[in-house]
Amino acid sequence: MMKRLLLIPVLLFITGAFLGAQSGDRYEPNNSATGAYALSGTSLRLTDLSLEEDDEDWFRFTLSQAQTLSIGTEGGIDTVMTIYGPNSASEVFAENDDANDGYNAGIKAAFSSPGIYYIKIEGYSGDSGPYTLFINPIVLTPDPNEPNNTRSQAKSLDISSLPKTLSLIPDANGGDTDWFILRFPSFQYQDNEGLAIYTTGESDTYIELYLGDELIAENDDSGGDYNARVTFIPQRQRNNTNYYLVVRGYSEEETGDYVLHAETVYVVLDKNEPNNTRTQATPISVNQVLSGNTLSDSDTEDWFTFTVAGRGNYIIGTEGDVDTNIELYRSGDDGSSINSDDDSGDNYNALLIANLEPGTYFIRVTHYSGDDEEYSIFVRPQSENKNIL
Repeated sequence: MMKRLLLIPVLLFITGAFLGAQSGDRYEPNNSATGAYALSGTSLRLTDLSLEEDDEDWFRFTLSQAQTLSIGTEGGIDTVMTIYGPNSASEVFAENDDANDGYNAGIKAAFSSPGIYYIKIEGYSGDSGPYTLFINPIVLTPDPNEPNNTRSQAKSLDISSLPKTLSLIPDANGGDTDWFILRFPSFQYQDNEGLAIYTTGESDTYIELYLGDELIAENDDSGGDYNARVTFIPQRQRNNTNYYLVVRGYSEEETGDYVLHAETVYVVLDKNEPNNTRTQATPISVNQVLSGNTLSDSDTEDWFTFTVAGRGNYIIGTEGDVDTNIELYRSGDDGSSINSDDDSGDNYNALLIANLEPGTYFIRVTHYSGDDEEYSIFVRPQSENKNIL
């Protein structure tokens, strides 16, 4: 009788251990590509999924023709998603961590090749809990400007025709890039009058603006909700020098509509522009205060250069309403800064003291964020000989 009583707890323990090993949702075991759960169709929501700690959930779906899809997760856990294919469980097609709300993964992409695709869902740093997986078809607005994926294919764009709905549609060669030649037939070319060009919509856009071959502005998220925005002062076009506008997705997989806008804005003129690169650095003398500089979300850095005749401690800083950051470089070095500062001056201005040898130096000024605001920059000797670098 005693042996039978002992056998019952042992059986209960073994059964519990077995059930624990098989815990999870009803789609398990799908912890590998070979066990991937087959999904039916490309318009679905699976609301009863869960991830155990350090778990992976694999799914697969089949496309008989090219299709643009939005695939992602919803829920309270931090998910990471990787899509493989076509017809391969090892070739990465797209991957994402936090594109959707609440640290959920999301991918919008054009699946241009038919075949079998695999989805792997895992928790970031082993995160676990319930989640929802969805797949939705994306219906895109036809883009009449295609093909305009290169500078040579750039389409003429009159800013007076904006706003206009356009699309980013990646193909088998990669992400979609829209090129335009800007036209300003009604622009008045008045002092302090500029143009802001920006996107709205759910697509995560990136904008580049060129004058001829020179990049004069670029931006990622200043338009709000991951939309891009650049501001500039158009100059009358001469010698067939065009303004080229480039709109692309932040990632190659970005797919969806966006609305392109243009509006006239007041801008503060920066008399020291262009000085957006080291080779364009504006000269400043020791004991000089150089005013009238501006930074904005489309003009993100200013460069200055000065020469030191004798060894000593020098104070370098800015004044104004801009939250500035300063980096100091020595001519002839490997390109690494020798000193930097963010907020040591008043009102979030940068201020640093450096012990400098005779030679030529460069200052790179950037800002935290914001619209056009003026600031001044100065270089002067420090009266006390403190050995600081």
